Amino acid sequence: MALSINSVGKINQGEFTPDILNEFVHDFIKTMKEDIIQRFHREKRTDDERRFAEFVLIETCRALLKQPGVVFYLHLKNDPN
Repeated sequence: MALSINSVGKINQGEFTPDILNEFVHDFIKTMKEDIIQRFHREKRTDDERRFAEFVLIETCRALLKQPGVVFYLHLKNDPN
């Protein structure tokens, strides 16, 4: 999934709403996760390395959304995406 044409148009016009931020973060994390999973599969990484990579992805997502840990995990639990 890439950013929608509508979102790109709004960003180009200088508008950056929370909905656009959520779409951007989801797209970024999905792309990074796919890249990391492919690399781990090719390079036969350990479970600890996989857990660390997942931790980094989660913390990156949380930081981009500027949410404290508790709020972020509640957001994950209730977000259908």
